[in-house]
Amino acid sequence: MRIREAFPADLPAASQLWYERQCLLQQSESLIQFAPDALAMWQRAASGWLVDDKAAMFVAELRDELAGFAAVGICAGEAGLRPPWVGRLLAMAVDLHQPHAALSSQLLERVGIWLRRHDVDALEIDAPIAYPVEAAFWRGRGARPRSQRYWLPL
Repeated sequence: MRIREAFPADLPAASQLWYERQCLLQQSESLIQFAPDALAMWQRAASGWLVDDKAAMFVAELRDELAGFAAVGICAGEAGLRPPWVGRLLAMAVDLHQPHAALSSQLLERVGIWLRRHDVDALEIDAPIAYPVEAAFWRGRGARPRSQRYWLPL
């Protein structure tokens, strides 16, 4: 397994992994609704992460195929609270068809290295509420719930 920074050529395969993850999550969360051009929109956003000095995207390759990715951005922390800057997990997905031991952990480790190089020592993650496997993954890494984000249709 090789973890490296992403290139524009990685985005079609990464968008497919993102899409498959969203399809899985959609099975237990009806609030997930795809835009008509969801894959193209995601690729445009990811292209922006690749050129943004406050963002990074890492991919995992296995036998010349993309097995997973993680994208992270640096944003301001909550006004008046510490830390002043936090990392925010923008997207993360792994190949659901071929599980790889510790792949998510390896991607997360690379994200952490990048954040610490930028003097950021906290990562915010939006874990899907209806998918306890992800909550268990994050808790297993030492993450603790800090707030609950709600979705209010208007």
